[in-house]
Amino acid sequence: PDPTVITRLETREALSVDLTQSSLLQNGSTNMSHAQCIFAPIKIEHRLAGLLCFIFPDADYVPTLDDKALIDAISKLSALAIEHEYKTMERDRLLKVFKHLNTQLEQINGDLLHANKRQSSFIAMVGHEFRTALTSIQGFSELLCSEEYSSSETKDFAVDISQEALRLNRMI
Repeated sequence: PDPTVITRLETREALSVDLTQSSLLQNGSTNMSHAQCIFAPIKIEHRLAGLLCFIFPDADYVPTLDDKALIDAISKLSALAIEHEYKTMERDRLLKVFKHLNTQLEQINGDLLHANKRQSSFIAMVGHEFRTALTSIQGFSELLCSEEYSSSETKDFAVDISQEALRLNRMI
C-alpha cells in the first residue's frame, strides 16, 4: 500500500521486511516470529507482475552480494517463465483465430469457385443463344442476297430475321 514501496519494487529493487511483528508466517509448526523477508519484484514488460518472498529465519541476517544476485536471477527467471506462459497462451489463442479465419477463407474460396463456374456457365449459355440468333439472321440474310425470291418468301425471311433480332435485343 505504501507508494514508495511500490515505486522501489517497480525499479526492480529487492526490499527487506522485518516480520517480527507479523503473524503472516505463523503456521503452528514453526515459529518464524524472528524472521526477515526479502521481497523481489517480478516485472514483465515494465510492469509489476508479482513478488517473490525469500524468508530468512534470522532477523539479523544481512544478504550478501551473492544472495542478492541469486535473488535477482530467480526473480528474472520467474518473470521469463511467466512471460513464456503468457506468450504460449497468446500463441494458442492466435492459432485458434488463424484456424477459424483459414476455415472462413476456404469457405469463401469455395463460394468464389462456385460463383465462377456459374458465371462461366452463364457466359457459355448466353454465347450459345447469341450465336444461334446470329446464325439465323446471317443465314436468312445470305439467302435473300443470293437468289431471287417471291415477295411472300422474302417477307417470311424478313419476319424470321426480325424475330431473331428481337430475341437478341431481349437477351441484351
